[in-house]
Amino acid sequence: ALCVWFGVCLLLPGRKRENDGAGKFAEGMFGLLFCVSAGILFWFRWQNSERMRSLAVLCRLPAKQLCAVLAVLLCFASVIFVRRCTGLLRESVFSHIPEQAADLVFIFLTAACVVTFVSKCSSLYPCQDWVDPNTMFSLGRGMLKGLVPYRDLYEQKGPAILGAQALGALISFDDFRGIWLLEIAECFFFLLLAYRTVRLFFGRRAILTVPILALAVYVSLSFAEGDSTEEFCLPFLTFALFTGSKAILQKRIPDRRDGFWIGVTAGVVFWSKYSMMGFYAGWFLYFLLQAVLTKKLPDLWRMLTAVFAGAVTASVPVILYFAANRALDWLWKVYFYNNMHYYTVTGSGILLNYRSGLIRVWESHPVMLVLFSAGVVWCLVRKHQAHGLFLLIMMFGGFALIFWGGVSFPYYVFIFSCFSVWGLMWLMEIPSFTKMDVTLPAVCGFYLCMVCILLLAPNIYLLRYEPSDFPQYRAKEVIEGSGIEDPVILHYGFLDAGFNLAVGAVPRQRFFCFYNLNLPEMKAEQQRYLDEAEADFVLTCHLPLASSDNYEPVGSWPGDFKADGNSSRFFLYQKVPHADQNNGTEP
Repeated sequence: ALCVWFGVCLLLPGRKRENDGAGKFAEGMFGLLFCVSAGILFWFRWQNSERMRSLAVLCRLPAKQLCAVLAVLLCFASVIFVRRCTGLLRESVFSHIPEQAADLVFIFLTAACVVTFVSKCSSLYPCQDWVDPNTMFSLGRGMLKGLVPYRDLYEQKGPAILGAQALGALISFDDFRGIWLLEIAECFFFLLLAYRTVRLFFGRRAILTVPILALAVYVSLSFAEGDSTEEFCLPFLTFALFTGSKAILQKRIPDRRDGFWIGVTAGVVFWSKYSMMGFYAGWFLYFLLQAVLTKKLPDLWRMLTAVFAGAVTASVPVILYFAANRALDWLWKVYFYNNMHYYTVTGSGILLNYRSGLIRVWESHPVMLVLFSAGVVWCLVRKHQAHGLFLLIMMFGGFALIFWGGVSFPYYVFIFSCFSVWGLMWLMEIPSFTKMDVTLPAVCGFYLCMVCILLLAPNIYLLRYEPSDFPQYRAKEVIEGSGIEDPVILHYGFLDAGFNLAVGAVPRQRFFCFYNLNLPEMKAEQQRYLDEAEADFVLTCHLPLASSDNYEPVGSWPGDFKADGNSSRFFLYQKVPHADQNNGTEP
């Protein structure tokens, strides 16, 4: 990550100018901020490590104080070296890169650094212990072993996002590094499309908004811990906003090419989490109204046929996969029927659901709400009323469908981040920005935002832990010590928290964990697994397992790794000898 970050120093300053005082100042600023950031990251990562503790014993100093001293020495020792290398390489190698390529590199490096610092899937973090990524990743790993989602392994999410998890597992089967690379690609396309949206109005100076947007979006509570469905769908919704904004600015209906890709992206979102399709309903509603008012219904019809073709293109692989595995009925029953009937809050009215949804948006992503409101005001003030109406219709469409059922979690709100870029239009209105060189404030803004991310990212505190501190890896020692090869692990009453991945096991039971829906079949099956001793190991969370003749406790560990103080405790049980014979089954 630090090498990638250092690349920004080399690629972004732009072309060499004679007597360029600003360029010399930038080189010094780049070197200083880089070294300070390296020191901060060093302190976060190594303050509680075993190596630092051993060194602290030799130096007779507390480990944290010793780590802080070493971090400061690292800053001073590297500042001159970094500044010198930056200047030499920029003058000799990187002074002839075209502006467009430099912008792309800048956006990519921003995405790589942001995802590396905020996502627990990155190699910086010792463990990804969030249940949602682990559960989906277990499905993806199972798909590579020939298991079919919904039929062989249960899951609430759509087949498209599970396919992405399988792709990540194909890159790296035993950890989240493949998912981390996919997250970088997702962040890159999101920032690129947001940059192109602002560029419609302000030209290349839109590059100034990229680091600020990355900070505003990825440090929010709604980002959660990385690898959410909303995160992977964010660039698709941003593409819909960009395509619509471009068509409105040109006073036309989107053409067939735009319509086709809107259909493809809408199809991917539909097969990932169809509750987010309200955004596309708002998108189509706006252009329907525009076509009626401007008498361009033929253009609308041509666009709709292209949209349909794109949606079919995105849907064919899904249908063929489940048809080939004779699981189309499972796709319908689990992804559609069960989610519609068992994943809603009963007894609450629709208005109360929307009220709680609005509270959730404000609590989880207040910066987005402020930026969205500022963007609508900018559209009204700068006589872009059509864009303002477009934003409002899309926002209300997405909000209405997402919070219709009354169930919400903080990460549900992350998908609304696609609207954040509009609030940054005001930044482009600042007079001083219209006169200064683009590259200097862009790169300085990048470094300042990266330092803020290091200090404000909600997961950054976990860098001080080692993998051995987590209950997943403590349970791994017990399970591997049992001598059981390829064990079957049952997460009784809670979602997969990463124990399967830590052990290297692929789940084989359909309800290998417990999902957040009131499904009687799931409760009955998990109890049957327990009664018939079908699992080699059973894990419970918060509460120990009730009395069972088939399992005995072999370990218990706290999971005190939440910054908000909401800790958990895991209990591990192993099948007792002869449990299979006691239940009348073969071992």
